[in-house]
Amino acid sequence: MLGNLARWLRILGLDTEYLPHEDDDELIERALKEKRIILTRDRGLLERAIKRGASALLIKGERLEVWLAQLARKYGIRLVIDPNKSRCPHCNTLLKHVLASEFEELNMTTWRPPVSKEEYWICPTCKQIYWRGKHFRSILNILKRAKEISKLLDINSR
Repeated sequence: MLGNLARWLRILGLDTEYLPHEDDDELIERALKEKRIILTRDRGLLERAIKRGASALLIKGERLEVWLAQLARKYGIRLVIDPNKSRCPHCNTLLKHVLASEFEELNMTTWRPPVSKEEYWICPTCKQIYWRGKHFRSILNILKRAKEISKLLDINSR
């Protein structure tokens, strides 16, 4: 399943739907109607989608960094996070930048962030709150490795 990849694409700011329970025909119809690209590890789905005129890409490899590198290479996706353009990894809504001083205005006075930061990003739909914590370094490291793999893919395709 590519749910993890979908979350990462949202963090990178891409409008990404993840529909693991829809059948192939529904996925293809939706991709055609909404002009979306189907990312899949299923060769049969890929062939059916292309035959019906939908854009689709077969995701190869077993690691997230390889998947991100493939997408960066194929579609020119920048492997850089701009939190002000990021989407909620859970529900795909654009995040809203919030300063710590604004929590009261958001009627979130009972919630206290687990860390003391000046900047946060909140999802207006599901109310998830994000900040640049220790995990942010891990995210940046994964993106760094994906960029390195992307360069290798570029070299190998010459």
